[in-house]
Amino acid sequence: MRYKFMVNGAAYKARYGNNSYVAEVTKVTKAGYAYLAVYYDNNLMATGEKITVDGVTYTVTYGVTVAIRGEAGTSKVLSVTYNGVTNTVPVTFDGGTYNVTFTSSTKRRSFAAEVTPADTYAYIDVSDCATGTWTYTITTNSASKEGSFSIPLPNAKKQELILGEFGGVATLTYKISSGGTSNLTSLQHSSSDPKTTITAQIM
Repeated sequence: MRYKFMVNGAAYKARYGNNSYVAEVTKVTKAGYAYLAVYYDNNLMATGEKITVDGVTYTVTYGVTVAIRGEAGTSKVLSVTYNGVTNTVPVTFDGGTYNVTFTSSTKRRSFAAEVTPADTYAYIDVSDCATGTWTYTITTNSASKEGSFSIPLPNAKKQELILGEFGGVATLTYKISSGGTSNLTSLQHSSSDPKTTITAQIM
């Protein structure tokens, strides 16, 4: 038979051993929730948009807040990320609703993209990215490479990077205003690699 007992206001499970009841390691806690109302440009964020809260991805439903679970009555500062921008929100897991706001004028500070051999190209719009020096990592199953570039892209026809994949050679380029392309880097890898990914963030 199992019992519960209280120590300094906290409930613990108990088990019978050595002719007495002793506490188990597992603490009995009550779940609580903090609800996030996510806004974008002063409107509730549209259904289907994805946000990340402390590394966990949630899908937003319009008019319905995102429920974050924690220990009832405790407080925590949540890191909420959307489109590469992170806001911090202090919450208490007491059933309350907390607002987190993103705006179109907020510049992205990171991005990620991928391309497969069948796609050949992936176009990455960086016009909404913060100005400065960015570092990147291009990765396949067999190889990876790091580097850096500047935003805005100098002499660019369009603030857009192009991640290319050509049977074992990955390239990162952009079109320049005078015609042609500027080659930022290339990576040789196994032609059997299923995809090439890039992650980038501002320094």
